[in-house]
Amino acid sequence: TVWLLWQRPQNLPFLGTLVIRQRQTYFLKSLSSLLTQGLTLNAALPLLAPVLKVPVSDILFMNESLEKGHPLSKILMVAGSWPTTVIQGLVVGEQSGRLREQIELLADWLAELCQELSERLTRWLEPLLLALIAGIIALVMWSVFTPMIGIYDTLSV
Repeated sequence: TVWLLWQRPQNLPFLGTLVIRQRQTYFLKSLSSLLTQGLTLNAALPLLAPVLKVPVSDILFMNESLEKGHPLSKILMVAGSWPTTVIQGLVVGEQSGRLREQIELLADWLAELCQELSERLTRWLEPLLLALIAGIIALVMWSVFTPMIGIYDTLSV
């Protein structure tokens, strides 16, 4: 079941958004690196599938859409889970002819967003973990002292 949750991160409570944003960051950083090396979008996308564990069908759909003349921003907008800022940034990159640089900037922005999400999650989980540990310690103390008190009561009578 853990594998299924990892394959469908939107089903993960609390962590789903973080996992999705992290995967999007990896996608954009990898795509930026491949475009920096001189590959076209159509050549770069199939190389991302095995590395990022993206279903090949998704990559084929993206390639077909690119070949039909659809911009990358519109393709990712159809996917639905991308932040509006990323979509708008891609539109700006496509219109200005500086898509590679824009993808790199968006990847850095998403990485910062992931960092903020993980810090927020950590701040939220710390008190819960502290309370859980306090409860476990209280349970252990109760299980140790209850028999001792019982023995003390039988000896004093």
